[in-house]
Amino acid sequence: MPVAKQARAEVSTRRLLDAARDLIAEVGYHRATLALIAQRAGYSHGLVTRRFGSKENLLYVLVERMTVTWAQREGRVRPGQGVGREAIETGSPPSVRSAPFTEEVPMSIPTSKPPQEPTFADARASM
Repeated sequence: MPVAKQARAEVSTRRLLDAARDLIAEVGYHRATLALIAQRAGYSHGLVTRRFGSKENLLYVLVERMTVTWAQREGRVRPGQGVGREAIETGSPPSVRSAPFTEEVPMSIPTSKPPQEPTFADARASM
């Protein structure tokens, strides 16, 4: 991939992930659609789908990025040392490495929609 194209891809990915992070924080996971994330970042829904495939994949990449950022900020890894769990395990002091990550607690993505808040029409109907 040419350097300019790769740089644009990195910028768009960063903007999409930032938009996803902010939107999920504001409206929650269920209401943060790929279309809204794309709109907030200034890109098309198609680009988000092409880049991540699904909202679940986007969330996985977002959590991975946040984990790496946290680990770098805490001094657990150095930039370029690796990514995600492997970077934290290899860059951590022996006391942290001796307590390995386990797969016993799977990442939980909510599958049911939250209850709807009552609307004005609901309030009027109950009068």
